[in-house]
Amino acid sequence: MNKYLKTDDVDYIVAVDTDSIYVNMAAVAKKFDGDVSAKLDDFCETKMQPLLDKVYTKLASDMNAYEQAMYMKREAISDSGVFIAKKRYMLNVLNNEGVQYSEPKIKIMGLESVRSSTPSACREAIAEAFRIILQKDEEALQSFISDFRDKFDVLPYEEIARNSSVNGLTSYADSVTIYKKGTPQHVRGALMYNHLLRSQKLDKKLDLIWEGDKIKCCYMKKPNPTKEDIISTPGKLPEMLGLHDFLDRETQFNKTFLEPVKVILDIMGWTDAPKNTLGGFFE
Repeated sequence: MNKYLKTDDVDYIVAVDTDSIYVNMAAVAKKFDGDVSAKLDDFCETKMQPLLDKVYTKLASDMNAYEQAMYMKREAISDSGVFIAKKRYMLNVLNNEGVQYSEPKIKIMGLESVRSSTPSACREAIAEAFRIILQKDEEALQSFISDFRDKFDVLPYEEIARNSSVNGLTSYADSVTIYKKGTPQHVRGALMYNHLLRSQKLDKKLDLIWEGDKIKCCYMKKPNPTKEDIISTPGKLPEMLGLHDFLDRETQFNKTFLEPVKVILDIMGWTDAPKNTLGGFFE
């Protein structure tokens, strides 16, 4: 890179992982007109790949290897990205391994939108928020967050509830207090759900939660009939339990959607909503 750009000992490496590097190609891109990503693709193929092949051939020779078996190739070309930590980043990919995309694709590694515990509605919304961060601006993101907050308030329980699996129901259960001290939150919710079904004689009509079951969890506003801050269910929250009006959608929104997005925003210096300032007051 320094030889090609005629620079002196400039570090063009953005990040390094176990078997990969991320290179800042902005200075090279400025030399091109037209389809920059296609020309960067050609640059990598004709300038960088031969160098990598040469270096690995020399390494094999120096190590007296039986045969040269080390190969590396260019993966993604991106015009924007955010790196949080090792194996936690997102990229706006224009070209991947020589395949030119008509529309950029978002590559997400180790961030919240791809976790199985994230509610389905939030997974889609977080992915869209990441796309806006990479492709648009702070104002567009703030508008999206505001719109999704309104939508979240009317989504059904099963779409906003966090996914989990439950273990230790027997060991944490208590015949008097329902659960023992130190019981994990989602297990408390499951034990309370089973207690409600049995106490209201609904356990013959509705499925109880059993050891190892997949469950859905949602925060609850207090006070409420359960006196708990969480409810866990095997699926939909039954209407006959009368708990829908006590769902803490604000906390659920913050925990399952906003907090994962703010991890990115804090690094970028963006906010999730417009900030009122005294300067704006006097304009």
